[in-house]
Amino acid sequence: MKSNDCPPFGHGCSPAPLLGITRVKAMNILGVALRDDLKAADHVDTIIASSSRSLYAFRLLRAQGLPSPARYIVTTATSMTRMTYAALAWWGLTSANDKKRLERFKNKLTRFGYLQANVTSFSDSVSSAELALFQSIGRNSNDVLRDPFPPKVNLSYDVRPRPHCYVLSVKDARYFISRHVYNAKFNHPST
Repeated sequence: MKSNDCPPFGHGCSPAPLLGITRVKAMNILGVALRDDLKAADHVDTIIASSSRSLYAFRLLRAQGLPSPARYIVTTATSMTRMTYAALAWWGLTSANDKKRLERFKNKLTRFGYLQANVTSFSDSVSSAELALFQSIGRNSNDVLRDPFPPKVNLSYDVRPRPHCYVLSVKDARYFISRHVYNAKFNHPST
């Protein structure tokens, strides 16, 4: 049997090794590279490197006379899709430096004329995708991601509008649900 173990332990503490399972420092899970310290820096390196290799192809398309609207579509369908793939899973595990690197690469694509100038920032597009997912899960009580949600709070008073109807749990900005419960800027779902 071929198995790998990448325990998420920091501070020099790790559990005893398991028989027949190889301990690794990083794993690629559904295309997202994660390290044993739960950082996504390797993944950011990989997507920036692979998107950078596409710049030559974009340059050739522009030299062959591909009009700007078509270039925007090609860039969005390739590099931007590659950069945002599974971003909801790894965005909270990135450092501020990695987020700046992603923004700089997106700005480079805009500066070279491969993306429209009025496109939102990379972090705004990830935030809007997270918000859409959070609201969708909040509306659907049968969603598989509904279990880790905090319980709903029933208030008998209505002093001010609340951005959501959930009990605040321990704040941890690395995780999607906790991040949105604390940073909610939307009206809570009616369910």
